[in-house]
Amino acid sequence: MHLINFVNDLHITVNALGDKYSIYVGNSSKLRRAFNGIGAFVFYFTPRGGAGRNPPSPVWNTQLVMTGETWTESLKQLSPDGAAQLDLPVPSPCTGLITPDMEGFIVASTIRLEMDDGRDVAIMLLSASKEPAKIEVEKTTLSISSDKYDATVFITADDELRCAGAISGQGFKTAKLLLARLPNYSNAHRGFVEEIAKTKGPGQIKATWKPVSRNYEDTLVVFRPDEIKDYELEQIGHQIGADDNAFMGEDKPPFLIGDGNGTNYKLTLVLDHFLRRELSDETSITLNRDKLQ
Repeated sequence: MHLINFVNDLHITVNALGDKYSIYVGNSSKLRRAFNGIGAFVFYFTPRGGAGRNPPSPVWNTQLVMTGETWTESLKQLSPDGAAQLDLPVPSPCTGLITPDMEGFIVASTIRLEMDDGRDVAIMLLSASKEPAKIEVEKTTLSISSDKYDATVFITADDELRCAGAISGQGFKTAKLLLARLPNYSNAHRGFVEEIAKTKGPGQIKATWKPVSRNYEDTLVVFRPDEIKDYELEQIGHQIGADDNAFMGEDKPPFLIGDGNGTNYKLTLVLDHFLRRELSDETSITLNRDKLQ
């Protein structure tokens, strides 16, 4: 178990007893309540008002959204030195992504600490998935047609998503397959889109997509959702598998933490029409990973 604590005035320790862990929170007199659940930590930019030659820089926003939150009764237990003892949350495969410009989301088992000063603290348990995800699709065919063109893509899925189809006719420039990711528990951001296939003009279109899985040590991250810094997010990313250059350069793809239950997925077939009007058909994708033991 690796611990990263970005809250300097809150002492946190993790103790192992056999194969079980307990968290000890110092300064327990400042701690009002603790809650367990699944947390979605979202970070994104919104534009600032203003115009002219030098418009104001966009605002970086952070938000923690909890779901299935329950009060943690074990908070009543105190160690001999007065620290509050908390049970480690049940591990759940961590999902999410971080872009080079520090937008993204992290979804994981979370303890939310309600503090006397009103500044909540999050304790997120980042755990890698151990088994392949089971993929289900709402529709097995995507289709766009008119009297001038026809685009049809057939979809099959098990532990990977396979798409194969044909584009015929005229009146369009390109056909694309786009995969969108969005955290299940927050609508604060529009989502993140990955192009998995593209063809110019009539022809075949094919793609195979497999959910991302990583292998890293269980990591407990302690932070204040309203005060975390972008370089601290980078540190988290490097701890769970991001390479040294993952966040250098805006043209780089996002660092994908993992795919699974905590993320909504959508597959869209898009025809780029010559009249500058895109035509599309889409289906939702569901990924299921078992909880970790």
